[in-house]
Amino acid sequence: MSGQYERLLPLATELDQAYQQALDRMETQLAETDGLNRQVSKLLEQDNLEIIPISSDAMSSPREVFSSFSSALSAKVIPELAMSPNGDGYRIHDLVDWTDMPPRGRSSDREYQLVKINHARTKSMQVFLKQMIIRFNPTALPTAAIHRAVQDVIQTFSVVTAMGIAVPVSRNGSPSLRYVYNRGPDDPMWQLLPRHHAAIVRGTNALATIALLNKQHGIASSLGDLLTSLDVRLSQTVMRYEAGQAFFGAAFLKLTLHRDGADFHFGQSLFDLLEQTLLEQVSDIHLVYH
Repeated sequence: MSGQYERLLPLATELDQAYQQALDRMETQLAETDGLNRQVSKLLEQDNLEIIPISSDAMSSPREVFSSFSSALSAKVIPELAMSPNGDGYRIHDLVDWTDMPPRGRSSDREYQLVKINHARTKSMQVFLKQMIIRFNPTALPTAAIHRAVQDVIQTFSVVTAMGIAVPVSRNGSPSLRYVYNRGPDDPMWQLLPRHHAAIVRGTNALATIALLNKQHGIASSLGDLLTSLDVRLSQTVMRYEAGQAFFGAAFLKLTLHRDGADFHFGQSLFDLLEQTLLEQVSDIHLVYH
């Protein structure tokens, strides 16, 4: 167990208690607001009257509560973590993204607010702390780090088949993997949505973690440079991009953005590390070359 993690865990544990208390208050507020609206509806003999709209600013956002707690924790610990040899330039916004939020469907405002509160309860400052340590200094928690990196690679690039987990690998030139954008019918083209950006960052950081655990610091640093150039460009264009726009992590990785996905073109040294790691860590994985 990392000395950093053991020392900071009590702080994260106490923050978790406060975080759950904040969510308890939100749920109580939701119940009280709903009860008040029902009472007034009955008095005025009107159905579903919302004197205090549940969707209004009067109701707190579970996402904002999680973001506030995670921001406070990261502000406390990142200055120390960033002093590690591998800390400079690493990002954490994909660790606090909300892209796993269940869809609303046909839920009412009240029902969906409760869904969001329950979803927020699945988040933890202890888990977030471990994720930050893995991101900034994976050698401090090598077992957890390699497990997380492999999970993130699989989540970003794999498909599930009857034979197990498959990772399609293109052999058109250098080995390449594709992250496919999951777009809805109303989503804009040629614009990275937050979930797409988070997946690209997550996948790239997973590759950097694998490199660091294999003492390939130059590769990891180059991947950080790639993400920096990506973020600078996207911030200038409001997340819009051009067909075939490319970003480079030296000769180790080239990221190319297309309409329906992002291609990760590997230098042979980085791909060899990835292939070796996946085959060692996942028993039922298949690299499908095409």
